[in-house]
Amino acid sequence: MEALGWQQHSCGLLSRHAGVVRPQSRPVCRRQTANSSRGCSSPSFSAQRAVRLTRPQQPCLLQSSSSSSKRDALRPKRCIKLGSSKQPIEEVADSTDSTNQKWGLLQWKEYNRPWQVPWSGSTVTIGMIAWVLSFLGVALILLPALGSLVGIKDFTAMSGTDKALYALVNQVLETLAGLGIVYLATRKFMPLSPDLLRYDFREPFAKPRGWLAWGLLGVLLSPLVVGAAAFAFSLFGFDEVNGKGTVDGVAQILSLDFPSFASLFGVTAVLAPILEETVFRGFLLTSLTKFMPTWAAVIASSVAFGLAHLSTRDLPQLVVLGTLLGFIYVRSRNLLSPMLIHGVWNGTVLTILFLLVQSGVDLKELFSGIHINDMKQILGQSVVNSFRGSSGEMRFQAGCGTSTRSAADLFPVVTPTDRLCNMRSRRPKPISDRQSGQAKRRRSDDAEARPTKRQKKPRPALRGVKGKPLWACSSVVDRQAAFALEKILEAHRTKRRGVSLKSLTLGSNIEAKKATFAVTTESIKYLQIIDAILDRSQILKECSQLARPSAVILVYELLFGEGVRAQGPAERHVLSCKDSLEAALSKELEAHGAEDVSELLPATEESRPRSVRVNTIKVTKEAAISRLQADFGSLEPDGLLDDVLILPSSCALHDHPWVKNGSLILQSKASCMPAQALSPEPGWTVLDCCAAPGNKTTHLAARLGNIGKVIAVDRDPVRFKRLKDNAKLAGATCIQCIQDDFLKLPLDTAQFSSVDAVLLDPSCSGSGTAHNQVDRLLSPTDEVDCGRLESLAAFQEKALRHAFKLPKLKRLVYSTCSSHSIEGEEVIEKVMPLANQLGFHLEGPFPSWHRRGHKQFPDGKLMVRADAKLDRTDGFFLALFSKTDLENGIG
Repeated sequence: MEALGWQQHSCGLLSRHAGVVRPQSRPVCRRQTANSSRGCSSPSFSAQRAVRLTRPQQPCLLQSSSSSSKRDALRPKRCIKLGSSKQPIEEVADSTDSTNQKWGLLQWKEYNRPWQVPWSGSTVTIGMIAWVLSFLGVALILLPALGSLVGIKDFTAMSGTDKALYALVNQVLETLAGLGIVYLATRKFMPLSPDLLRYDFREPFAKPRGWLAWGLLGVLLSPLVVGAAAFAFSLFGFDEVNGKGTVDGVAQILSLDFPSFASLFGVTAVLAPILEETVFRGFLLTSLTKFMPTWAAVIASSVAFGLAHLSTRDLPQLVVLGTLLGFIYVRSRNLLSPMLIHGVWNGTVLTILFLLVQSGVDLKELFSGIHINDMKQILGQSVVNSFRGSSGEMRFQAGCGTSTRSAADLFPVVTPTDRLCNMRSRRPKPISDRQSGQAKRRRSDDAEARPTKRQKKPRPALRGVKGKPLWACSSVVDRQAAFALEKILEAHRTKRRGVSLKSLTLGSNIEAKKATFAVTTESIKYLQIIDAILDRSQILKECSQLARPSAVILVYELLFGEGVRAQGPAERHVLSCKDSLEAALSKELEAHGAEDVSELLPATEESRPRSVRVNTIKVTKEAAISRLQADFGSLEPDGLLDDVLILPSSCALHDHPWVKNGSLILQSKASCMPAQALSPEPGWTVLDCCAAPGNKTTHLAARLGNIGKVIAVDRDPVRFKRLKDNAKLAGATCIQCIQDDFLKLPLDTAQFSSVDAVLLDPSCSGSGTAHNQVDRLLSPTDEVDCGRLESLAAFQEKALRHAFKLPKLKRLVYSTCSSHSIEGEEVIEKVMPLANQLGFHLEGPFPSWHRRGHKQFPDGKLMVRADAKLDRTDGFFLALFSKTDLENGIG
């Protein structure tokens, strides 16, 4: 009954008689029983004899002359309805005497006191669902509709100030909608208990529930608690979780002008705390105490609070901060306390960001780089210079693992603004291939490089010669380029195949793909020169913590690229050695008798045009032409392949929205030839024998019109995962993926009895795509590993013979991306007797294509080749087998 406001005065004790609640007229205490009532004229009447429905005794108003008692006497009366009558009751303090109360900071029972909530669980459920719908409705429907009325069509095209004002209007509408929903949910239960949904500015420091005292305590504890939680979670690898952080949305729209700051301050430090504390603490937390212990309700509401921010990266910090806010609210019973903590937290973070922007710091770089080993150096500088000299990343080391967290990750902005920004669709601008280095990184360093999906645990920290951790490049692009270079050099040294420059720099796990590709490619082009410079300058011997791949990337940037900024220890060391590096370059030029460094670069081929395949499952060729012409201007349909478009080499397509959604497939012209040569008819069953990564597989599905079946087989688990992902992205629902060794499949069984056509593109030397694997840059001389070629040719022949076991096979395409005849014409020549015996013959596809098989082979004119240099595409070989129609005598 305390939750309904029943309170006791020794001079105005509430009693119950005949269903009516009324105050007593005498300053005495009474206790009601079922049959009679008995009073006590003494104001100090024992609390054990007081009415059970009342709180402990309070000083009598008539007998006390204290100022607090006078204020109590002047408070307005509140009415509560029981039965059919209303009577005024008085609000009195929780305790007998505030001067005798203690804060009880360590008393657990005080943190576990529930609320007496009059509404049911259905009210809570409906209220929270309504709040979620109101949030979505305002952000995605109402506000865009209002914006379109005033001419706002593209949120991303607005200025920073306009975005901030837009966010303020959005937050005002969301706050009004959220508070309105809470009011409607609780209206029929009003008047509420004094400690439900309470906003009371009185007695800020009164024991034991002074709202300001508890709020200030929470303000002091919040950075310590959240920082400790972030560190603790980093030990378990949770900091490897990727995605948008809560502060990212604010950083996108924060600018130097004061109106922008004022608008965002109103959103983050005023409106967001009012709305979120009312919903999550005032409504959800108190309601949950009806169904679970208070501590569990605090945690549950905090988890909901964290999830509502749509940020997996900051979820642990948000939950911990919500837990602190919840327990502070439990003690103060006043929503002003968590609102104060929430507002001070958001306001402080926003103010720091604003001051950093005014000091010239790029916020996008701020979220990616202070190393914990540099803290001693940074502490000797001013706050602004420390952030300007590094870029905010902290690296916590646990055991042999290293994990990274940015300063923004440790201290998130707790506001829906980031959710609004992340919901807006963003159309990326084309990036020229000629752009590289620093200019690209300024747009791309706002996010850390994500680990690959197969990477379930953080990699061990690399160690130098003396056991110290190796320095990594602070820039995301340089760090990714150094990693790609390390893998390429290792594969080249061990002659391990399957390492692709494109997969290392343009994969789905790479941030800033074009910039990373450009920096890696250019660094490899200058690799021989940079190696000589490093050996002459001996900067690696002076510092064992700088790895050679990182040094190569940074030296390229310093001497031949866009320059290096002093972000981290690796960059600062290279900058400190600038004079010796330039001197080493001069000596290298002098030793070769060259006047310019371009004379020392290996010869490279002319840039090839870009080819892109239209995924006709999702979009028509005409629509693709219209879109690409609008984006890039010039393009032309390929004259040989009916679903391939040719664009200039300067066009950047990797970040194009239609490439990301699978409407366009980045695929070389030669790679698109096998599926069109096979030309399966809709309804056929096609077997793709070595399918990963799936470009030819999805092309087959498109040629079928997604009608029929494509059985895609690959045994490598990583490549098989890419195959499934690419099939899903392309919308090819007719593809059935099988992870198995093709040579072990029982092709002569009923499982494969319905296969009509086969595409066999087995593993090969990849000599036709050497320009993509940068083998020619790493080793300009054409070296041929004869033993490896013979082993590959034996596997290719075996796979081709195995494919002919299919009982109802009609057509078969064999293709390789190799320029060697041992992997092409010689394999066909060895299998031709078996093919003829089974009723197959060679059919010459693409009659208009000028380049055919090598002339020394009798059937060479029926085979197709593409030359990497002359045809400006990948080097390729293709042969088509077709079943002879014995009845009609034709093929």
